[in-house]
Amino acid sequence: MNAQREWFDTDYYAVLGVDRGADHRAITKAYRKLARELHPDVNPDPSSLERFKEVTAAYEVLSDPKKKDKYDQFGEDGLKDGFGGGGPGMDPHDIFSQFFGGAGGGMPGGMGGGFGGMPGHGHGGQSSRAPRKKAEPIEQVLRLTLEEMYYGVQKNLKLTRTVLRGGGEQRISETLSIDVKPGWKKGTKITFQEKGDETPGAVAADIVFVIEEKKHPQFERDGNDLIKTVVVDLHEALLGTKVFITTLDGKSVNVDVPEIVDPKHVKVLVGEGMPLSKSPAARGDMKIKFDIRFPKELSAEQRATLKSVLESAKY
Repeated sequence: MNAQREWFDTDYYAVLGVDRGADHRAITKAYRKLARELHPDVNPDPSSLERFKEVTAAYEVLSDPKKKDKYDQFGEDGLKDGFGGGGPGMDPHDIFSQFFGGAGGGMPGGMGGGFGGMPGHGHGGQSSRAPRKKAEPIEQVLRLTLEEMYYGVQKNLKLTRTVLRGGGEQRISETLSIDVKPGWKKGTKITFQEKGDETPGAVAADIVFVIEEKKHPQFERDGNDLIKTVVVDLHEALLGTKVFITTLDGKSVNVDVPEIVDPKHVKVLVGEGMPLSKSPAARGDMKIKFDIRFPKELSAEQRATLKSVLESAKY
C-alpha cells in the first residue's frame, strides 16, 4: 500500500512529537525540551537513556536538510550507504553538548558526566521522573472504490512494527483488519490503538486510517446521493428523449425525459444512491444531470427554420 514506509520504519517526527510539516525551529524546540527531560544525569529512569538516544538520533536527522530530505523520501533506508548518505551516527552526548554549548549546557548543576553517572540533581535528594507521553498518531490513507463503499468490504493490511520483548526490541508482523461498512464516506477514520513502534520512553502511537474515495468513471458522490451526467443532443433537449442508466449495483434503468431540458435541469431517481451508513437498508438518490451538445454548424435554411420555430415558442 502507498506510503507504507512511513509507518513501518521509525517515525522520527513522532519521536520528537512534531508534525511532518514542522520547520527547523519547531524541530529544535522539541528536541531541546525532550533532551533536557531525558538526559540520564537528570532522569534516573533506566529507560531514559534509550529514549534520550532515540530523540537525539531523530534530531540529528531532521535538523540536517540533506538527511531530512532523504528520510522524507525513502525512510530509514534512505539514510543507509546504499542510498548515498549515512544515518544517525554521532554520540548522543556529543550532539547534546554541541546543542547546549558545552558540558553544563545551562542545566542546573551541570551535566559533565557520562551516561553511567547520576550526580543526584533534583529536589530533596529525589530526582523527578518524566511521565511517558504518547507519540503523535500516524495517519495512513486508505483509498476505496465507490463499489466498495456501496457494498462494504474487508481490507486486511499487513503491518510491521517494533515491540519491546524481554528487555529488547523485536520486529513483528501482524494483520490489521478493517470492516468497511456500506455507506462509509471519505474522511471516515479508523483507529488502531497503540499499533505504532514501541519505545522505552513513550507510549506507542495510534495508527489511523483515513478513507479516501477513488475517482469513478460514471458517478460522482454527493453525501448519500450519486450524480450521473449524460450527454444529450440539442434536439433531444428540446423535444424530449430517453436515457439509459446502469446503476452502481448493476440495474438497467430506462429514464423517460419528456420535458425540455436546460443546462440546470436535474432528473432524480429516488433510492438509487448510496446506502446510509447508520441505516444501510435506506438509500440516497441518483441525480441525473445533462450535458447538452450543440450542433457545430447550421445551413442558412436550417437557421431560417429554427428562427421561425423558436421565435414563436413560449419562454
